[in-house]
Amino acid sequence: MVQAIAGHETALQAARRMRDSGTAFLVVTDADRRPLGVLTERDLTLALLGAAQVDGETAVLELMSSPAITVSEDASSSMLCELMGEASVRNLPIVNEKGELVGAFTADALLIALGERLYDLSRAMLYRPPDEVPPVRGSKIFGVE
Repeated sequence: MVQAIAGHETALQAARRMRDSGTAFLVVTDADRRPLGVLTERDLTLALLGAAQVDGETAVLELMSSPAITVSEDASSSMLCELMGEASVRNLPIVNEKGELVGAFTADALLIALGERLYDLSRAMLYRPPDEVPPVRGSKIFGVE
């Protein structure tokens, strides 16, 4: 489940929420749960170690990456991957038609899903005779061009 935090909450509250929920990022939202930005462990670390004016009482609104890059609930997985690559982000808040936070798509979740699919594919391939397994096109690794 995606974790949200209000912009007025503090860096210390954000760090505790990340620790308690086991997540590496929080979506900073307004009162209507519309994403304003994203706060990552990296954002917290760099802010707290690199700025003399930042401490545990600093509002997350001052530390977050913004604006929030969001996607709609009906976005395809290929669209999500493309956007993550273009924007160089690992986490995308998912919003409904009203712009309210309803979830998140993460690079970690993508890698887990891909790993499971590759495992299923490898299991299926083990039970096929080698001459029935189609070659991977365009891969020099397998000697097929």
